[in-house]
Amino acid sequence: MRNIVEIKEVFKTIDKEEILSGINLQIAEGEIYGFLGPNGAGKTTLMKCMLTLSTITSGSIEIFGKNLQEHREEILSQIGSIIESPNFL
Repeated sequence: MRNIVEIKEVFKTIDKEEILSGINLQIAEGEIYGFLGPNGAGKTTLMKCMLTLSTITSGSIEIFGKNLQEHREEILSQIGSIIESPNFL
């Protein structure tokens, strides 16, 4: 199976604090994946980076075999997500 998501050596620093440190992750086509961990572990930050709601400091994120930063609109038009609790009106 091909990898739908490939995260390679991703770092994220906010105000000199390293939030993500060398994250590597591969998610294959057809897999369901969840992030578990204590508060402050970086789960939401990683998801925000995967959705381009926050930029990474270094490393790369590929979705559908394409660099997320270079093909942002094309990739985001093909995915959907809900982060934390949705607010329904």
